[in-house]
Amino acid sequence: MESKRPAIVDTTHDLQQQQKQVAEAILELRNAVDKLQEVAEVNEQVANAGIDENEYTALSFEEVSATYGELCATAEHKLQFLDHQLALLDMQKLPQEQLDGMRRPRCRTGAASGLTHDHGEHKALCVLVRAAAEYKRTFKHFDKDNSGALGQDEFTQTLQALGENLTVCG
Repeated sequence: MESKRPAIVDTTHDLQQQQKQVAEAILELRNAVDKLQEVAEVNEQVANAGIDENEYTALSFEEVSATYGELCATAEHKLQFLDHQLALLDMQKLPQEQLDGMRRPRCRTGAASGLTHDHGEHKALCVLVRAAAEYKRTFKHFDKDNSGALGQDEFTQTLQALGENLTVCG
């Protein structure tokens, strides 16, 4: 499992390569769940036999299981982050006229609406438009003077709101 961590935390490659690496790592982690189940069964047999220590490893099954869960969660979060970043990059490539003409689609699902989120393009557009709107609202919230750019004080306040306490040098 730990051999997958470098592929998951790597930031040296471009976003598409990172996305591919993380997706492959997730697939391999999902395939490893059977092995983890086998380890759980052996762990139960060992516990039932009254064996308290294993000279071959310092890790308990609980530690291995927790590490597996954390690694899977980290990979899923990074993949979601990369998907959003790539969607925003794609959005930036659209001509301004097309961006201006976009309306936020109504994301109603079900037979009555005629739309379901099984239609990938509709879902992707909904996610993309919502993410762009959220980023725009967040930026406007911190752009107090409506200049379209964050000044030093505005940027400092933004970082503080994110829990970063930085001091200004110079």
